[in-house]
Amino acid sequence: MLRDLRFALRSLARRPGFLATAVLTCGLGVGASATLFSVADGVLLRPFAYRDPERLAILWHEFGQGAQNLPAVHPLDVKDYRERSRLFEEMTIAAGREDILGGATDPEAVDLGAVEANFFPFLGVEPVLGRQFRKEEDVAGGPAVMMLSHRLWTRRFGADPGVIGRKVELGGVPHEIVGVLPADFHLLLPAEA
Repeated sequence: MLRDLRFALRSLARRPGFLATAVLTCGLGVGASATLFSVADGVLLRPFAYRDPERLAILWHEFGQGAQNLPAVHPLDVKDYRERSRLFEEMTIAAGREDILGGATDPEAVDLGAVEANFFPFLGVEPVLGRQFRKEEDVAGGPAVMMLSHRLWTRRFGADPGVIGRKVELGGVPHEIVGVLPADFHLLLPAEA
């Protein structure tokens, strides 16, 4: 077997172009397989960290051919849907964007999910630290509050339980931290089509 291995290595060394092609092909195959498995594992095999995920639906506005379709619904439309729909038991709103966390000395771009006060109870998600948002905070001009993802809480705040009640700047506006989300929670918002 050792003799066969030496023969194979000498043969490959004589043809470096073939060797590079073979290594590249194997690398691409392994990379593609790993990527495919990661996507299948995340989307198909692992359940969502939400209560009753099979009962969730996303309202989507389709504006016709040639127009951009959006997974976005205006809050006034949601108000109408809530009042008139007999199909949905409950509704909530979430929107994703990027913003700057921290002041002039320690700014950091973060992904942000702007949600209604009922969003986390709607999904059956309880904070691991702190509390849920309150209805009185979900009004124009209401108190500026935020929840941290478990990952951000661990990385930026050192998993300090004393972070609850602390004020931090988000988009230049001081926000009070009221809760920390579970480690397995990820806000999954659809991409625009």
